[in-house]
Amino acid sequence: MISFNSIYGQQKDDIFRISGSTKNTNGYLYNVDILILKKDHTYELLKQEYLSKKFVKKNIPFSAYKEKGNWFRSQDTLKLIDGKSQKERWFLYLNRKRLIKLINKKEKSQKAWNKINY
Repeated sequence: MISFNSIYGQQKDDIFRISGSTKNTNGYLYNVDILILKKDHTYELLKQEYLSKKFVKKNIPFSAYKEKGNWFRSQDTLKLIDGKSQKERWFLYLNRKRLIKLINKKEKSQKAWNKINY
């Protein structure tokens, strides 16, 4: 009798993060955005604003927004479609660990989204 052991690797979701600060009338806000690309071709985009970096470390957001939808990839281009408004967002893969948001499908944003290893 011959037996085979099968080991299946768990497929992880891809998670990207971008952060930065913006100035408004009340002072500075620190923004942290998380993009979770799930293996079933759905995504979650979490946008969070904090009053300072101290609040980021303590995970006390000033405001938060969550968006869900579907994603599609064609070579180095990533397309996100919001589940509610059908709004499209376009990204460009720089490599396996970095994304850049495309503005009007042509211009590249200045900041890159970095992949989180977990």
